[in-house]
Amino acid sequence: MDLASTEFSKNPSLNGFWTENLKVSSKFKREIIDGVAYNVAIVKKALLTAQKSGELQIDPMEIRTQV
Repeated sequence: MDLASTEFSKNPSLNGFWTENLKVSSKFKREIIDGVAYNVAIVKKALLTAQKSGELQIDPMEIRTQV
């Protein structure tokens, strides 16, 4: 099973980071978490490098998808 479409409705503000988006596959794989089976897929992967010292915050992301 694959993800039919993925729409990022809210991207996080990555202030203070240099960002490089990495290629991902939207194919599901089976994963057991605390004894419960889930179908999981990576929808976004990025390399973040801090551009300043101190505490930096990554805001949440929201997506809509069809399977």
